[in-house]
Amino acid sequence: MTDRVRRLGFGTALATGLSLVALSFGGMATLDADLRAASEQRQTDERVVIEKHDCPRDRRRGASDSDI
Repeated sequence: MTDRVRRLGFGTALATGLSLVALSFGGMATLDADLRAASEQRQTDERVVIEKHDCPRDRRRGASDSDI
């Protein structure tokens, strides 16, 4: 019986080790795909248009459009 238990334990440990290795490779492949997708994204130059009456400094002064 002990020989049978020993083989069963070895088989269980081997199966567990192989599944952990498979999970780590799967995780690395997923991470690699995420990093590749992130690096391929183009950065866009966004421009913000600030209108004259949107400036907080001018609103405090009470400036009109003709003063600016």
